[in-house]
Amino acid sequence: FKAFSKAKEPVNYKTIIIQDTICARWLKPNGGSMEYLNKLKMPTLVITGDEDEVVPWKNSEMISDSIQNSTLIRMDKGGHGLMYQYPKVMGNYILTFFEQKQ
Repeated sequence: FKAFSKAKEPVNYKTIIIQDTICARWLKPNGGSMEYLNKLKMPTLVITGDEDEVVPWKNSEMISDSIQNSTLIRMDKGGHGLMYQYPKVMGNYILTFFEQKQ
């Protein structure tokens, strides 16, 4: 649980179990969420941080590759909480994405 070693709050192990269950559903063969991503047709923005220890950027790359009309942004020095780390940068990426898709 390397990602939790930097946590400022005590680790809630019930939360970890719930997160593990959700991750398992994503990758579940025959009915997992990943197999439905290729059915998405709408423009989709996937933003990831290259230092995310909860969901590594390679996973976001795999998600983006599975969505036909997706844009992937990989942020340098970004962790799992990009919207808290870089709120203005995130806002600009999102606004630019919507402006381009109009």
